Order: sequence, then structure tokens, then C-alpha cells
Amino acid sequence: MNAQTSILLKARRFRWWEPIFWILAFVAPLALPSHALIINEIAIVALFAISLDLILGYTGIVSLG
Repeated sequence: MNAQTSILLKARRFRWWEPIFWILAFVAPLALPSHALIINEIAIVALFAISLDLILGYTGIVSLG
């Protein structure tokens, strides 16, 4: 294992705040039922943004129409 591999492995490690983020993301619609619709819309837009980022990363250019 060289220095570059060691740096990459350290960067990919699990971060302490990730479980807190996911717990809050899943509990938010249950804790705030009056805001469930906006939370759902935010999740949909975030999923679209993540998928577009993934496609742009692999292909470099995407035609959306």
C-alpha cells in the first residue's frame, strides 16, 4: 500500500455524522407531518440532482431533451 492508496482509503471511511443525517432524514416526515409534502419534494429533487451528477460524472455531457 502506497501513500496515495492510504489517503484514498482514509477519505472513504465512514464519518460519524452520517448516521445522524440519515436518522433525521427518515424521522423528519414522521416528526413534522404538516411538512411531509415539502420534505417529499426536497427528497425527489435531491434524488434527481444526485442521479444527474452521477450521469455527468460517467459521460461528461447529457442531453435532457
